[in-house]
Amino acid sequence: MFFLLFIIASDSLPPLPDFSQTMFPEPPLWIGRKENSLTLSGYAGDFFAGNCDLNIQYFNISTYYKQIVDWDSLKYGSIITSYSIPMPHLFLTPSIYGYFLQRENNYKLLSPGVNFSSTIPWAIISGGLNVDVWQINKANYIEEQTKLEIIFDRMIYLPHFEITTIYTNSQLHSMLTGKLHIRNFHLAISSPTVHGFPTPSFTIQYLNPKIKLETEIKTGCIYKTLKDHLNPYTPLKYAIPMPDESLKVGVNFNAKLDLGKHQIGVFNSVKNWNSRPVPGEDFEITSIKNVKEINISVMLKNQFANKLIRVENDLHFNYNWTDTTIAFLAEYAIYDTFKIYFGVLDISLETEYLSKRSGIYTEMLSPVFIINPNIGVKYKFLRIFVSVYNLTDDRKEIFDHYFLNHRQYAGGLEIDFRF
Repeated sequence: MFFLLFIIASDSLPPLPDFSQTMFPEPPLWIGRKENSLTLSGYAGDFFAGNCDLNIQYFNISTYYKQIVDWDSLKYGSIITSYSIPMPHLFLTPSIYGYFLQRENNYKLLSPGVNFSSTIPWAIISGGLNVDVWQINKANYIEEQTKLEIIFDRMIYLPHFEITTIYTNSQLHSMLTGKLHIRNFHLAISSPTVHGFPTPSFTIQYLNPKIKLETEIKTGCIYKTLKDHLNPYTPLKYAIPMPDESLKVGVNFNAKLDLGKHQIGVFNSVKNWNSRPVPGEDFEITSIKNVKEINISVMLKNQFANKLIRVENDLHFNYNWTDTTIAFLAEYAIYDTFKIYFGVLDISLETEYLSKRSGIYTEMLSPVFIINPNIGVKYKFLRIFVSVYNLTDDRKEIFDHYFLNHRQYAGGLEIDFRF
């Protein structure tokens, strides 16, 4: 008994090491595979479209093609393929993106790129590189984008630095961003460099699973690639370089409440432009100086369901004001998607309303109201559907000298496999 007490009192065990100064190896970087799937969809009639999406483990390929004759004839398509390569502390995703658009001008794009994520003992590093090779009416252009992010995940407030560059019009533009994450608050300051002079922007976010609040103050030049500007649903003509885009000051305030099946968002911006791109003569993009602009957008998403029926609605309301005339910018715009699922039957209505707006040559374009219904029947992996474009048969002038086409019909088939 005395011997046992002696051992306990003397504590002959060696002292434990101080693990606070020990650097353990980073755990392997694990990213789960996507579910293997194949989706094929297409429709034909007065208008045509088709798409294919294939996922097999870490490989993905998606293609899309559309041909319509509305206010103008249009053909465009895209393809993107990527393959993810997982390694213990590095995740690589090389990809190739292709795009074409045929209207009065022809645009072709080939864009190879690579993205990566990596873990090291003191930080998480991610980034990417994309090279855009454009052919516009047989003239060739090259644009490049790079991005590098470093998150010091072992430090308090998770300091986060980001460097992005855009190469366009034989000029290299860079932006440096620093971020801090303090519980639910996320702070960022960034600055593009113009002739060596910084023009800072500030962002403050509050995030939790249900609420998102964001305030942003921007100044200086805004750099985008042609891929960011191009919109196939307007008659505008795009070229490289794009006109200057810069702000004296811009303030954004966004708020979103997410309750799962019910969401509401309000997105506001007030901008004092130094130089703003606008539609100009012959539908070419030009820029105007000293413009004040206010944009307000409200988003409502709701879903109601019981054992027999599910109803979904996605409503967006936009209000725009400027102190000068900007072609095609509607004061009010409403976009709504309404869907009903009842057993094997599904019905959807896409509604678009544009208020009066100025044209380039026309003093005022009339309001436009378009409804596009879609009715389908789905059994297991197969869906058969009918689509109608411009149900209201509205043939008003949507752009200068461009009028909406008559009501059009198409039927289609969709196959969706999971394996």
